[in-house]
Amino acid sequence: MAFEAGTYVWIPDAEEQALPCEVLTPFRAGEAGKVRDENGEDIDVTAEMSSKVVACDPEVLDAKIDNLIALNDLNENAILHNLRIRFKQDIIYTNVSSICISVNPFKLLPIYTPEIMDKYRENSRDLPPHVFKIADDSYRGMLAERQDQAVVISGESGAGKSEATKLMLQYITDIASRTGGTKQAASDDGAGSLEQQILQANPIMEAFGNAKTVRNNNSSRFGKLITIKFESNGGICGGSIINYLLEKSRVVFQAQGERNYHIFYQLCAGGKADAALQGAVQTTDPQDYKYLDQSGVIEIEGMNDEKEFNIVRRGFGTLGMHEESEVLPVLQIVAAVLHLGNIQFEVVQKAMEEDSSAVSNPAELDICAALLGIDSAELNKNLTSKNIGTRSVILVQYDVDKAKEARDALVKAVYGNLFQYIIDRINRSLAEGSTSDNPANIIGVLDIFGFESFETGNSFEQLCINFCNEKLQFHFNEHIFRLEQEVYAAEGVDVPRTDFKDNQPTLDLLEAKGEGIFPMTDEEINVPRGTDLTLLSKLQNKHGKHPQFSARAPAKAKVPDGANCFGVIHYAGVVYYNITNFLEKNKDQLPDDLKNMVQKSSTEFVANLIKDGEAPAEKTKVRSRGGGGKKSGSKTLGAQFKSSLNSLMTTLNAASPQFVRCMKPNKSKIGGVFEADMMIAQLRYSGLLEVCRIRKLGYPVRRDKTDYIRRYAVCCAGATELSAINASLSEQGILKEGQWAEGSSKMFMKNKQAQELEEAREGAIAGVLIKMQAMVRGAVFKYRYRRCIKTMADLKAAIVAREEDKLVASLDMFTELPHGGKHLAVYAEGKALLVRLTEERQLVTLLETSISARNKESLKSAVAAAAAMDPPFQHELLGTATELVARIEKEEEVIAGLKKAMAARDRGQLAELLAQATDMELDADEVRQGEALKTRLEEEEETIENIKSAIAARNITNLAAFLSKASEMGLSGPVFTEGTKLHAQLQAEQAAAKQLGEAVSQRDLDAINAAITKAESIGLAADTKEFVDAKALKATIENELAILAKVAAASAARDMAAIDAALAEAAGAGLSGMPEMDEANHVKEALAAEATAIAACVAAVAAGDMASLSAASAEASKLGLAGPEVQAVKAA
Repeated sequence: MAFEAGTYVWIPDAEEQALPCEVLTPFRAGEAGKVRDENGEDIDVTAEMSSKVVACDPEVLDAKIDNLIALNDLNENAILHNLRIRFKQDIIYTNVSSICISVNPFKLLPIYTPEIMDKYRENSRDLPPHVFKIADDSYRGMLAERQDQAVVISGESGAGKSEATKLMLQYITDIASRTGGTKQAASDDGAGSLEQQILQANPIMEAFGNAKTVRNNNSSRFGKLITIKFESNGGICGGSIINYLLEKSRVVFQAQGERNYHIFYQLCAGGKADAALQGAVQTTDPQDYKYLDQSGVIEIEGMNDEKEFNIVRRGFGTLGMHEESEVLPVLQIVAAVLHLGNIQFEVVQKAMEEDSSAVSNPAELDICAALLGIDSAELNKNLTSKNIGTRSVILVQYDVDKAKEARDALVKAVYGNLFQYIIDRINRSLAEGSTSDNPANIIGVLDIFGFESFETGNSFEQLCINFCNEKLQFHFNEHIFRLEQEVYAAEGVDVPRTDFKDNQPTLDLLEAKGEGIFPMTDEEINVPRGTDLTLLSKLQNKHGKHPQFSARAPAKAKVPDGANCFGVIHYAGVVYYNITNFLEKNKDQLPDDLKNMVQKSSTEFVANLIKDGEAPAEKTKVRSRGGGGKKSGSKTLGAQFKSSLNSLMTTLNAASPQFVRCMKPNKSKIGGVFEADMMIAQLRYSGLLEVCRIRKLGYPVRRDKTDYIRRYAVCCAGATELSAINASLSEQGILKEGQWAEGSSKMFMKNKQAQELEEAREGAIAGVLIKMQAMVRGAVFKYRYRRCIKTMADLKAAIVAREEDKLVASLDMFTELPHGGKHLAVYAEGKALLVRLTEERQLVTLLETSISARNKESLKSAVAAAAAMDPPFQHELLGTATELVARIEKEEEVIAGLKKAMAARDRGQLAELLAQATDMELDADEVRQGEALKTRLEEEEETIENIKSAIAARNITNLAAFLSKASEMGLSGPVFTEGTKLHAQLQAEQAAAKQLGEAVSQRDLDAINAAITKAESIGLAADTKEFVDAKALKATIENELAILAKVAAASAARDMAAIDAALAEAAGAGLSGMPEMDEANHVKEALAAEATAIAACVAAVAAGDMASLSAASAEASKLGLAGPEVQAVKAA
């Protein structure tokens, strides 16, 4: 084949597969030549290279081609290059007929703004491919055809399925709210509208069901079908969500470079910002938890976990979830999962039996038990042992590995059921907010996990995921290929057949009753002593010769643990599955001990999390190992998933489908990088290359003949038969040869032909409408003339009646007149009167409102406005308003006076103003305050007068009482000071008088002197009785003391005469019994005796009588007398 200069060829390229180049020098295949690529670089083509060169249509250089079937030369290179050049220009959406290819840009693009959304909502047909266009087609197709719609969003992990789903929902809810109105949720718990709930459910599901993988930072680890229900007017009336196969194993293990589910990291971040929440869930940093710190990744670039957590909590509120009874228990369970992962076990060595295990950090176990509302000891027991008894408890101890398995099983069960609760709670909110139990139609948006094949090994979960993708691929094939060919054959339309890769054999291998891989896996669970290896052996024996089954992984495939693997040749390629834990994962059961423990939780929320019983779907029974043939009621994971898929396919098959094929341009998740080998692989296994060919060859648009005639007869005047219509359309050049075909019951068209036919129809309808408009306008103008005459009469009557409603109605009718009737005098008069009436009505309303509110300024403003009107406005309320203004001003004057009088504490002024307030019946705080202050001032004055009276009377009792009252009232001043001083003086005088009295009663001269001195010092009145008595007693005592002193002196002098005189004076003073007097009498007696003795001595001497001398001498000696008389006796 020769390639001329100026033509284009495909040059093989190691990185880009093939590049379009312009031929510079002519050459033949197998000869050397020179070409120039799109970048202007010249390339020497060797003879070896030229043998692989093929011709290229230069149209592939045009990035504006947005539908691949529009390419004249449709081949793999052209398709790939079209996607590549569009991607380089940030054009990520391309159509294959009605199928939308979405290439993940791995960067933000300004193509999802409200302005862009508005453009697609206004006219999506003339706009380029976009996820909004798919959403718009689904919505409008539902309304036009009254048929349910389904949007299948597929692609491998990281291709952008989740983002496409969110954009799809955003557009549908927006256009539905504009078309049918926003539907407010029926509940009164603060929940948002249905549209808000549908959108806000997504971040919640992403938090609990999405995680970072090596392929995608926000990978959905579950599938979901979001169904939006619509009323006949296009408004949303409800919704629901079905989830498929959450990857529970991720909770307990993540590979290097991956993360656990977002909610765990969000809760840790949210707890740091909310101390109360952190205390309730007892979380710390993600690095502190085994389930979060085993993959080397804690944070995701560009994702703020705290911010995302706040969005999730707002989403809970939008759904109407109660913070204390629902949100907090959910978050506590999430925290409990983290703490469960931190429970560690240690070996308990035993001499006579196998080693067992024990919890080595009981504090962590206590936290888990508290969060889950279960007994700590019960949790400990069930994690380290199991009960194998049926009639009695027989515990078998776990070793450390088994204990870890039990812990992880509990975690997966709890989290899996929590996730299901979240989905059920979302559905309950959507049901509560539903405005109709019988929707007219639905739109289902399916966001399903992509095909998976991991080099590190694939397990039972990957088999389920890939089975789902096989089902969807079959649906895609059915819709695009098989049904396409069958329709052409049934209609008798000749279209070249295109072979496609039918994956029905693979589906039979997986699900055929009794012999498929899933049924055999279910059966092996019920086989006594059945193991993973016995299952592998049976699969190899049964399907060893099946064309889609590989009994063993070839050595060159370098599959880890290849001896325990089998292969399934899927539509996307062969995948080798490791049989290890197949049966256990398929059973998906929690040990009864752990299940019963959770169901007995003291927290109702936790207790209800794991329930007994089955879903209403068909059950596959599982019997316990060693249980013989008895089957329990539990359902295998595979059977559950298969049942869910069957239901899903029923939904999809009943709806009109739309397909969005998401594609991942590179493995590194970098913007602007387009890896050809990765893209071409996705194009091949997704079936898009076959779609391009069959759509190119076929007729993608088809209509029933009846509908076709009804729709396009307008283009052919007078034609009512199909043949006549087609002939006319062909003559007009609208129908073009090769662009359409007639079937037995349908008309078939290519996209361009259908578009041109629609444009012709719109033009024809426009022509008919113009004629109809001319006729209608004539009739309308005649009618309007009659209306004009009546309108003017009505307006004049309304002016005379001054009725605002009639004026408005009449003036509104003037809009139908030429120039809106503004040139007519009656219109101007009516308009002016309407303005006046409106002003009067507004003024009356203002007066009523101001009078009711007693608003002085508004009242004055209204009165002034009435006076300013021309002519001035008269109304009975104006008088009321004027009087009320005067009243308010007088009240304000009184209140101002009261404030001033209260500040000055002027009782007289207060009394006068209060009297005025009483006359006015003024009710104000100032009046009440003034009355209280007046009463207080009166009490104060009375108290002061009482103090004065007590001072004047020097009545200490009254004075004390009145001073106490004054003190309580906080009074002060000269009178209070004088009274206080006098009270102190009177108290001192009382004390002095008392002291005098006591001294007098004691007849203690020293005490009397001290009391007199004290009384004199405080100024006690001299005529005070106690003072007088004290002084008198003092004088008496002093006189008595002087007399007694004389008596004592006379006694001491032994002067008989002095003694007699002193004793006489003492007797005269009333003294008796005093020691001094007794002593004086004794001395007096002694002196008398001595005088008698001396006289006897003198007489004896004189007598010379010895007896007398002896007696006289003895008596003198007895008395101790001496002297001459005594000496004379002794001498004689």
